[in-house]
Amino acid sequence: MIEQRVNEFFGDAEATGFGTGWWSGVLSAFFGFLSLGGVLCLHFPQLLSSPELRPHYPMHVMRGLIQGLIVAAILFGVISSIRRKKKILAMSGMLFAIAATAFGGSSVQINQTMHNGPAIGLDWFLLDLFLMAVIYVPMERLWPQYPEQGTFRKEWTLDVVYFMSTHLPLQILSFLVLLPATQAVKYLGIPVIQGFIAHMPWLLQFFLAVVVADLAEYCIHYAFP
Repeated sequence: MIEQRVNEFFGDAEATGFGTGWWSGVLSAFFGFLSLGGVLCLHFPQLLSSPELRPHYPMHVMRGLIQGLIVAAILFGVISSIRRKKKILAMSGMLFAIAATAFGGSSVQINQTMHNGPAIGLDWFLLDLFLMAVIYVPMERLWPQYPEQGTFRKEWTLDVVYFMSTHLPLQILSFLVLLPATQAVKYLGIPVIQGFIAHMPWLLQFFLAVVVADLAEYCIHYAFP
């Protein structure tokens, strides 16, 4: 049902081969979505970017990539709008790109000091989505296992839902679980005990963490039978 509605909203009865404007519309929407997500990560790096990845980002490259995505989204959107009668895909991509530009584009400065802590990890979601599309879509087109099957095959929305369900929801859930704990430590933590535990061997720390977690779970189950 959802797939049918998506296809009806974005698709049409025209051909979808190379040169018809279909792929330029798809690329416009895809690049526009990525560029807007990238700009949001620049605005809210502490909340949206992964602490493990931040130190490894060559920011001049990332800014260039975001700017390139904005330009590509607009360019492909213009091409698609010229080639096709239905312009939903093209307009979607260009609107994403315009929104990314309106929010500052790749020139957004990061002025806040980064520190470790729970984060949603939107940057990893966008990078993984981009790399998987760049690597696997051309491979499927060049060496298809089922030549008669298109890129947007039947039930392709299931693939999208699966990809999203294994990325953002888990990251958001982890963020929501860890945030109260990290905030509580600021006010409830006892420095002497924290220092004592920090000097323990990591294996003993792991064992204590498991014991504390099990005791907490037992108490919760006991309190709410």
